[in-house]
Amino acid sequence: MIRPRRDILIAAIIAAAGLAALAWFFLASPGLSQPEEAHMLALVLGALAAVIGLFLILNFGAAARIIGQLQRGRGVVGRWTIGPEALRQFQQRETARNQRNAWRPSRGETRHGTEVIFGAEAMVLGGRFLALPTAGLQSIRGIRLEAGPPPTLVVGAGTVAAVGDRITRIDEDWRIPVTDPAAADAVVSHYGAALAGKVIVAPRRWIWRIRLGVAMMVVLPPLGLVGLWMAQGAQGRSAAEMILPLTLMILGVIGGIGGGVIALVARRFHRRQQGRG
Repeated sequence: MIRPRRDILIAAIIAAAGLAALAWFFLASPGLSQPEEAHMLALVLGALAAVIGLFLILNFGAAARIIGQLQRGRGVVGRWTIGPEALRQFQQRETARNQRNAWRPSRGETRHGTEVIFGAEAMVLGGRFLALPTAGLQSIRGIRLEAGPPPTLVVGAGTVAAVGDRITRIDEDWRIPVTDPAAADAVVSHYGAALAGKVIVAPRRWIWRIRLGVAMMVVLPPLGLVGLWMAQGAQGRSAAEMILPLTLMILGVIGGIGGGVIALVARRFHRRQQGRG
């Protein structure tokens, strides 16, 4: 789960380190006039860290914004408070069940209880955020209610991640005690309809990604050919003069292939969103 404040701080440190490396390259080092290994490493890694860090800040900032909206009651599908006694009974039952639960209550939650809020595509549990779209790198895979005491809401979530040398989906169950059966029924009804394709929260989410991938396949490969043409007669030219041709060639190859991957993956997620995947 995302902890927005902590994760934004980590992302800001990554971005700051990248920007510092770029500042050293352009302001203090000889830069492209003497492209030694350390200088080029600072350029590449600095740019990569800055881009990733800034992207993560935006991502975690969006999560923080959704949390704030749900806590204010905007877009809430169901919410309830889990008191210390209900949580104690739940933990005793989970211990006897002896199976893994993705949710591990903190000491503070165990002592004081916590709140769970479900939005149209998200769960907020004790201020932590879990995205639950029906399709994507992280998505809901199933939902059900189990009898108590206390009743338990079981949210099955899947995350696509790199494990060793392969990409795989990791499935886990988030088991949450229910203190408001009506709210839990509303959550099960909403997500059940979404998984069946009867409720589509963001109907154009994957459509524009498919179009973006196709556009990349059409536009970027010709730019790579332009870069190849510009690189003719590279012998004797400076590193600075070769930046643009090399950049265009890299964009042409990686962008064209990447566009195809984006289009295919987005199409698969779009079918799943429609209840056909």
